[in-house]
This record gives sequence, structure tokens and C-alpha cells, in this order.
Amino acid sequence: MMPAAAVCLAFCTACGIEPCRVAMADVDSSSWDDTVTVTYENADTAALYDLSVVLHVVPAFKSEQLPLSIEILSPDSMRLTEDVTLATTAADAPPTSYGKDMEAPYRRSVRLHSKGCYTISLTPREPVAGVEAAGVTFQPVTQ
Repeated sequence: MMPAAAVCLAFCTACGIEPCRVAMADVDSSSWDDTVTVTYENADTAALYDLSVVLHVVPAFKSEQLPLSIEILSPDSMRLTEDVTLATTAADAPPTSYGKDMEAPYRRSVRLHSKGCYTISLTPREPVAGVEAAGVTFQPVTQ
């Protein structure tokens, strides 16, 4: 669980003055093929957020595209499920053995209409090697 905590801390620090919210979970880096579920506690129903899929990858990660099924369950039991293919930056392979963090934009200017816990499930549609942790950022939109 330690790598995910380090990734969360790094992303929160990297977001600067604006608060950055990251929800991540560890995955099997040899072959990620199971669903990873993260939660986000929303307190602000007026704010807009940019959502990105976040990956902590090691040099074994070579994918230029990441086909995912994403499911979001809101506190009021509304469910959104969709298949997406996100572009990744595999060409910028990690220069060291410990890896790096990558972000792939998912949705822009999203308003979370309910207060409470949002549950996000990420499922790769094909096995992916080299991912140690996966999750979602909720970056407030500044206007």
C-alpha cells in the first residue's frame, strides 16, 4: 500500500495552490486485469472538476493506449458505465527502475451533484503490464 500513498502525496504536492484530490489503489504490476475500486468523498456540489485517470508505472509499462471500462456510482445510486481508450505516454518510458506517475485526461468540467462518497471502478479491457497503482484525480477547475 505504500507506493499508492507516495503517489497520492506526490500528486497533491504537484497540484500547487489549488487543492488536488487523488484516489488511488495498488494493482498487480505483472498483469493488471482485475477491477480496481477507489472512492472520493465529495463535499462541494457547486465546483467543477477535471477528472483524469492516474497510473503509477514502471519501465515494463509499454502501452500507448489504455482500454478501460470505467464505472462511477454516485452517493444517490446513479451509475455511469462506459468503455474508453485513453492515450498514454509510453514513449516517455520511466528512466529509472522505480517508475513514474502518468495522467490521462478522462472528463473535463464535471459537476458532482451529490454530497457523499463516489465510487469509481477501473477495469482494463485487456491485461496491462507495468502498472503498480491506478486511480482518478479530481482537479478543481479554476476560472
